[in-house]
Amino acid sequence: MAGSLLILNLTVVPGDNKELNIMKRRSIGRILLIALLALVLAGLYACNCAGPIDDPDDPTNGPNSNGQNELPDLPAVEIPPTSLISPDELHTLITTEPFVIYDTRSYLEYSEGSVPGAYTLPFRFVERRQAEISRNRVVVFVAVDEHTLKQLYGLLIGLGFDPTNIRMLNGGMTAWIAAGYKVELHDIPDC
Repeated sequence: MAGSLLILNLTVVPGDNKELNIMKRRSIGRILLIALLALVLAGLYACNCAGPIDDPDDPTNGPNSNGQNELPDLPAVEIPPTSLISPDELHTLITTEPFVIYDTRSYLEYSEGSVPGAYTLPFRFVERRQAEISRNRVVVFVAVDEHTLKQLYGLLIGLGFDPTNIRMLNGGMTAWIAAGYKVELHDIPDC
């Protein structure tokens, strides 16, 4: 009850009781510090990339998780040969041409190794963050496997992306690793 009384009566009163005024000032400081900390934590939780550790909707967090992105139930669409890129072609292009690579696997999978220079954009965020993806230049997408690539391709075409600017790593990250190319390790991204 004394704490409630102190919180309700936090005005600093000029007068003889200096100890009481000092206690009130310290209480105000503590309250402001707690409020600031609460705002910072709320901001971190609301951030898009706070997902891998504290997002209860992230399937890579659950006790039965296998660390894979659980995908929306989307149809797998055949990818035209002109939109596929082999690991060998991508390896060559990395050193010669400017383009963007998005790794659409989970944050956990991305942290364990990606195509060098790839940005993380988990599959489940592609539709929500489509404005970040360039529509005017070639963009390469990496997924965990061929089936996921077909689902992703269908989603991108459905969102209005030009198929001539989309390249899908044929065979996904599995093919890149099988070809023996270097992977880049990452910390799990934070805000």
